[in-house]
Amino acid sequence: MPSLLLALLCLFLAPTPQGDTKPTSPGLLDRVVVMGASVSAGFGLCKELEVATPLSVLVDAALVDAPHETQNLGENLLFLGPIYTGHYLAQQALEAKPTLLIAVDYLFWYGMFWRWDSGEERLAGLERGLKELERFDCPIVIGDFPDVRPALKGRHEVTKGPVIFPSMIPSEPVRQAMNDRVRAWAAAHDNVVLVSLADFLQQLSQGEAVPLPEGQSLQGTIPEILQVDLLHPRLAGCQALVLTIFDAVRKAGWGLDPARVRWSMAAFHEAVEARTQAKREAALASRERRRERAGLR
Repeated sequence: MPSLLLALLCLFLAPTPQGDTKPTSPGLLDRVVVMGASVSAGFGLCKELEVATPLSVLVDAALVDAPHETQNLGENLLFLGPIYTGHYLAQQALEAKPTLLIAVDYLFWYGMFWRWDSGEERLAGLERGLKELERFDCPIVIGDFPDVRPALKGRHEVTKGPVIFPSMIPSEPVRQAMNDRVRAWAAAHDNVVLVSLADFLQQLSQGEAVPLPEGQSLQGTIPEILQVDLLHPRLAGCQALVLTIFDAVRKAGWGLDPARVRWSMAAFHEAVEARTQAKREAALASRERRRERAGLR
């Protein structure tokens, strides 16, 4: 009898089965982080959209029902100190535990830093950037080094001079060596895909049609596609870059559902307008108030 009572008591106190309690693995798009320099920061897009618009906003606009807001770690001032600022950005990204890291222009200033005096220094700087990226085990999208020499003829909206200087530009053999290293590094890591900024900017600079997913292409004159600095793409160019990134992610086999992306440039643009509308209206109202106050004086 005591044995029966004991057995019943154990049965009563036993935990009720709850099924599989293992946490669900995060999806590819659950925690997207954009990390990089001025393109990631949305340099110049405020002139077209009237509000600051980093690349992370375009990423979210490209997605259908984005589960969470993409984290923006784009930094316009990365060029001032890529080693230290780049490390800080990488640390911030690591703390976010990204499921997808878009770092398409993160490496740019590691190779283009104005204080590098030789090709050896530029290649050593690039290695520092790659070491930062090796800290991530999530899928990563990176870019290579474009030929930015045409930007020496561009101008900044404020300074009226170019946004880059000859001291920032490597020789063509060094640039090719940096790109060879980036390609080899990407090929050696299963969690990395490379989007060629070199090809992208060359096509834009020469006014060529840039092929896009789903049989689309980006066409237009240089002033229509590039900003006056001849370095940063305008909104349409940035949208094309985002679609190119997602196309590379789709082809990488990381589980991206194609139905989650607005592949149509027209639909994508409408989503960008809708996502920025509230901020644009608020900015317009703020400007109106300032004008009214100025008139009262």
